[in-house]
Amino acid sequence: MKDRVRYDKVRRIVEEAEKSGVSSSLKNSTISTKPKAIIVKANPIASAFNVMERDIMDLKVMRVLCANGIPFNVLQNPQFCEMVIAINNAPKGYKAPSYAKARIILLDECKIDVEKHLALVKDTCREAMFMYADDFSGIEKIGNAIVEYLLKAIEEVGLFNVLQVITNNASNCKAARKEIEKVYKHIFWSPYVVHTLNLIFKDFAQKFDWLNNTYKRGKCIVKYIINHTQALSIFRIQSKLELLKVAKTRFASHYILLKRLLVCIKALATTIVLKSWKEWMKNGDKKMRTMGALVVETISDDDF
Repeated sequence: MKDRVRYDKVRRIVEEAEKSGVSSSLKNSTISTKPKAIIVKANPIASAFNVMERDIMDLKVMRVLCANGIPFNVLQNPQFCEMVIAINNAPKGYKAPSYAKARIILLDECKIDVEKHLALVKDTCREAMFMYADDFSGIEKIGNAIVEYLLKAIEEVGLFNVLQVITNNASNCKAARKEIEKVYKHIFWSPYVVHTLNLIFKDFAQKFDWLNNTYKRGKCIVKYIINHTQALSIFRIQSKLELLKVAKTRFASHYILLKRLLVCIKALATTIVLKSWKEWMKNGDKKMRTMGALVVETISDDDF
């Protein structure tokens, strides 16, 4: 066993003899016959030491995470689990790559690997799926959303011959559509229907002065109460419902804001006559008192 060269030579001779069938006794040769699994009884002392060693290793991993500010959910990452398995199967004495190798050589290799995957996704996109994307505020979010939806469609839904992109009606979205459709004829853009209806409501508000004025006064009430913690606290004691802000991506949010004010009108009327409200108003600065007076006037106005 100590002479590796002689060991290999003898092994080859036995293997050749097995194949040629020189002797019937070679049928039971240990070279060709797979050895039976040997069941070793558990050693309580050895098992105890294994548990202790695992706990020590767990603690070392935990120290690395804490010292470098790495989130604990990395432990659920498949690539992290792959790394642990690879280290267990690595040659004896394996050491982590150096700082210089990681930031230059290995980083370049990772980049090439990622680019290969992105190229594969890009090729698949040409016959991909329907994708929905609405109200993303940055390029990074858009890119992440596109990759996420594409991969999900490829994996779960399957492939289609057309890619439909749905966004809001912002000018930058329309400009992006024109540029994309120049190159990719199978990709077409559709405006977000809810956003379209919101724009129609906005046009109504601009055409009718009484409606526009009503909305501005209602928005002033909501903004004033929500932006002042004390005022909001006093109002919440009187009302089980919250006041609603305008959300650009929600359908008819201007109408919903006014409707909620109408539902909460009794709670608002009670709020502005309370002693706690009046004392709070009295202790505020000039701007707060002025705006508060307009809010009180609007709530008390029967026409409003």
